[in-house]
Amino acid sequence: MEDEVDAILKKLEEMEVVQVRMEQKLDALQAELDNLKKEHTKLTEENLKIKKYTIEQDERINLLEREIRKDKLIIQGIPDLENEVDSQLKEKINTMEDKVDSILKKLEEMEVVQVRMEQKLDALQAELDNLKKEHTKLTEENLKIKKYTIEQDERINLLEREIRKDKLII
Repeated sequence: MEDEVDAILKKLEEMEVVQVRMEQKLDALQAELDNLKKEHTKLTEENLKIKKYTIEQDERINLLEREIRKDKLIIQGIPDLENEVDSQLKEKINTMEDKVDSILKKLEEMEVVQVRMEQKLDALQAELDNLKKEHTKLTEENLKIKKYTIEQDERINLLEREIRKDKLII
């Protein structure tokens, strides 16, 4: 009987160790989830800034296209130099196009990163949900074992009292 109680107590201790490990893993996942949420918010804000900048660029392009239609090209931010040749203008325009392409490429890369982060966040959430289910299951099993242990303790006490009672009668 004592061996059974010892085995139950050992199983209970093992379950408590597992439960502590699960809680630690859950805390680590929660911390990672919080960090991902912060990074997600940061990326979302940065995406909004880049989208706003892209809209401003579209407006600027529209303005430039209207100017071209007037047989006059005005590029703001580029000084108008005397005796400037077409090749120099083309070089400046190409430089600006390269910058715009670079910005668009960065925006696309950021969107890919954001999608990956959302996928990772979904996976972490699924894992977190599974851990919560497992935790609940272990807690219920733990309670059952504790209840069984209490019942066994009561049986042991009852048997010990009967033994003492029988010894007193003799």
